[in-house]
Amino acid sequence: MPRYLLPAVALIALAFAACSSGGDKDDDNGGDSDDNTPAATRTKAPSTDTGDLEDHEDELRDAVPAAYKAIFGEGALDAYKFASDDFKEKCSLDDFIGIIAFVKIFLGDLDADDIEVEITDVRYEDGRAFVEITGIIKGEEFTGDDSSDDFTDYWVYEDGAWKWGTDEDEPCDTSFGGSGDDDSTPATGPGSSRGKPAPLGEPVDSGDLRITVLTTDLDATDRLADLSDFPSTPVPGRRTVLARVKVEHIGTDPDETIQVYESDFKITGSKNVVYSSFDDGTSCGFVKDSLQGEMFPGGELEGYICFQVPADETDLLLISQPSFTFGDNARRFHALE
Repeated sequence: MPRYLLPAVALIALAFAACSSGGDKDDDNGGDSDDNTPAATRTKAPSTDTGDLEDHEDELRDAVPAAYKAIFGEGALDAYKFASDDFKEKCSLDDFIGIIAFVKIFLGDLDADDIEVEITDVRYEDGRAFVEITGIIKGEEFTGDDSSDDFTDYWVYEDGAWKWGTDEDEPCDTSFGGSGDDDSTPATGPGSSRGKPAPLGEPVDSGDLRITVLTTDLDATDRLADLSDFPSTPVPGRRTVLARVKVEHIGTDPDETIQVYESDFKITGSKNVVYSSFDDGTSCGFVKDSLQGEMFPGGELEGYICFQVPADETDLLLISQPSFTFGDNARRFHALE
């Protein structure tokens, strides 16, 4: 397991494992918000008055279970809305999505009815709320409180809602205590490096995945209007790049599933800058038929990945790197033009 886990994932994943083996695990986390605005654009500071926080305790008792249900019943994008500004500065949406995908390998997809979480006690200190909780995950009982030595997570009342925070410097760090480098043999041939990208339409293998860029549209603003109910209009000086990608599970373990997300892909070009499909200024908003899903061996997924990049970027390459691969050996480069 990763050395650090985001608050909600740590609590549920580790507590559930402990219950199954007869042990005990504890932790706390959570938050609530109704928008996904990046931390850099927010200005309102968290409340620091203890008395004022106590006035919002009923909201806290609603926010905690809502955060857990969002993580496992709704998904990473909904759950990320519960993170505090400080947490978002330490953990990008891409990294958050990757951690959620990793934990779901162990717990699988849960319905909201599979998750019951209740706050049993609240302690306020220095503008933060520390909670003790109890709950049931897939029929297994667990408890958690703020006495754990492994996590220093808490809740803050920020922008009119409760959100989780952590004192960890790198809460989404997925290294295993070493350098994090992959010891496997470096890849060779088309797609193995920026200097040797795979031609458009040519499949490239990365571990148990086979990835093919099927089509591209390097100025897709008009098409985006047909693919999204809420398209993001490129800011002046940027253009929309749309790629349709197919991903196949070529592994041999019949019980192994692999999850694929848009966050497994980034884009770069002549400016040597790497762009994500979720960052401010590069996101296309909600795109219909976007690439995401889960496969057993023999399965395949197909969908769109969309970016907004500077209009003068040339020599565009799509970068694929499946979630929770370590080092650069699993990374592949695909020519988009």
